[in-house]
Order: sequence, then C-alpha cells, then structure tokens
Amino acid sequence: MLTLMEKLPMQVRRSITFDNGGEFAKHGDIAKKRGLETYLCDPYSSWQKGGVEHANGRLRRDLPRWMNLKKLIRRTSMK
Repeated sequence: MLTLMEKLPMQVRRSITFDNGGEFAKHGDIAKKRGLETYLCDPYSSWQKGGVEHANGRLRRDLPRWMNLKKLIRRTSMK
C-alpha cells in the first residue's frame, strides 16, 4: 500500500486514515517514515471513512461476500 502511495503526487498523500484494528498498530512508524499524518477511526464508526465504505460497497455489487478476495487477488496477479 505504501509503495503505491509513493507513486502519487505529494499534495494528494498528506494523510492516511486507518481502521482501529491491531494490524495498524505501527501507524506511528508509517507517519514518521513517510511524512504523513495518520488517523485512527473510532470503532463501529463507518462514517469516518466514507470513501472506503463506498468503494467496498461498489466492489460487493459484483463480488459476493462469500468470495475469498485474497485468492482472487493472488490468481489475477499471477496472470
């Protein structure tokens, strides 16, 4: 994710918002290394990350919930 972000112009990558999950425990390290402001959403507050929720909703129109997206990503990246 960070590698992809680095390809964006600096003016569009000033901050990043994370879910409040344990997988983002080192968000402070990312902030220091990349010069970004980081924010954590409050639990069960989907409105704090509306863009992400909207994108997920659009994806789920075509990809059912039971589909394992990790397998799909692996399969398409191997092609």
